[in-house]
Amino acid sequence: MKKRVGIVGASQIAESHVSALRCAGFEVTAVSSRAGSARVKDFASRLEIPRVYADWSDMLDHREDWDALLIATYPDGTLDVLASALSTNVPILVEKPVAWSSESL
Repeated sequence: MKKRVGIVGASQIAESHVSALRCAGFEVTAVSSRAGSARVKDFASRLEIPRVYADWSDMLDHREDWDALLIATYPDGTLDVLASALSTNVPILVEKPVAWSSESL
C-alpha cells in the first residue's frame, strides 16, 4: 500500500513536490491552503488530488485522508500550521523555514 501524503500549500513549489512525491512512490491524497485561497481547487483538479480542503486546519481534522504531511506555505504561515500539525503524530516535511527570524519563534 502506498503512503498517502497531504499537502498544505498550492504554490508552484508545491506542484514540484507533488511530482517528486509521486516519482518516489507516494500517493498525494489531499491538499489545502490558506482560508479563502482561490487557487487550491484548480491546483487539485490539475494535479488530480482527490480531496480538497478550504482551510489547512480542516484538513488536519481529517487525518484519515493522509499518512504524512508536507507543509509548503509562505514562512509567515508555516509556524502556525506546524504547531497544529505536530499533534497528528505523523511524519511532517516543512519545505520552507518555519519563520522569518528566530525572534518570531
